[in-house]
Amino acid sequence: DAPAPAVPQVSETTDVVVIGGGIGGLFSTYLLREHKPVLLEQAGRFGGVSQGQAWRGNDFALGAAYFCFAEEDDPRQKLYTEIGLDKVYRLKEEEDPVLYSGSIYRDFWSGETAPPDQRDQFTKLGDYFRTVYNEENDQRYPEIPFDAGLDADLAGYITGLDTMSFRQLAEKVVGGPLHPHIETALQHYCWSSMGADVDEISAAGGLNFYAAEFGGLYVTPGGNAGAAELILKRIAENVPDANLRAGSFVFHVNVVSDGVLVSYIGPAGAKTIKAKAVVMGCPKYVAKHILKDIEPDRLEAIDRLNYRAYLVANVLLKGGLKENFYDMYMLQDGRMDPKKTIEANATAH
Repeated sequence: DAPAPAVPQVSETTDVVVIGGGIGGLFSTYLLREHKPVLLEQAGRFGGVSQGQAWRGNDFALGAAYFCFAEEDDPRQKLYTEIGLDKVYRLKEEEDPVLYSGSIYRDFWSGETAPPDQRDQFTKLGDYFRTVYNEENDQRYPEIPFDAGLDADLAGYITGLDTMSFRQLAEKVVGGPLHPHIETALQHYCWSSMGADVDEISAAGGLNFYAAEFGGLYVTPGGNAGAAELILKRIAENVPDANLRAGSFVFHVNVVSDGVLVSYIGPAGAKTIKAKAVVMGCPKYVAKHILKDIEPDRLEAIDRLNYRAYLVANVLLKGGLKENFYDMYMLQDGRMDPKKTIEANATAH
């Protein structure tokens, strides 16, 4: 809540400044490398939620953990190959197992945790997710973000999904209230992936995330920290070290007639850079405090966004695991008490 320092005079000019050294800011810096961008990151390390750590030779993630599969002709796949991600990732294609009542089940969407007469919902919803992911039977996968100008039909489809919750979509597909095991699985997924309840996540957002689980996932050592390290190495091959500035807190961004002024506090004190263009690779709730004269409707939209803290715990085991899996969802007894919050349900188990 302390007042921002005075904006200093311009002491440096450059073509591009990237604000935020998370995975988005790193990719932006790499893609714009021919312009020798200045990358400003508040933390002492680059990576954002895609940072990692190592313990006794074991790499582990502090946050984001995987990338979704991309086809060979997808621009993302070209980018993964350019930075060398294809040489270190593991492609995870198997379905994630669940732990239910003390037993592990590897084919949850066949309904194997439920009696035979209760499995119809599982197969319906599992088939629906697969169909959406593969874009079969006229189903569309909701790409987010989307360009309404390029595909008006897709924009209308996603906008329609955005008017209902992920639970409402799932119940529409199965034709009624969700089986307790399905409700519990989707709740756990929404909280672990998006930090919100299945009723708070829109059908567009939920389907965009969950249907992608029915394709492959790229997993690197240390989670997405492995990818962040690779990108940083490629950036360092093309951008001067002096332009990569961790420990730099941006407090003022002002668009002027002939460029953008970016003021920040770094190890050498407060400075202002004048750039031809700026990439805001920071969260929106940060952008609203540092970007001057945001349009009122954009500011109002930012203020409507809700944020929650996200906790990642790493348990390092001496003996390793007998089972080989990437994710496992612990359904406990397969029921969520609707009168309790997700936190209370977790504590109860």
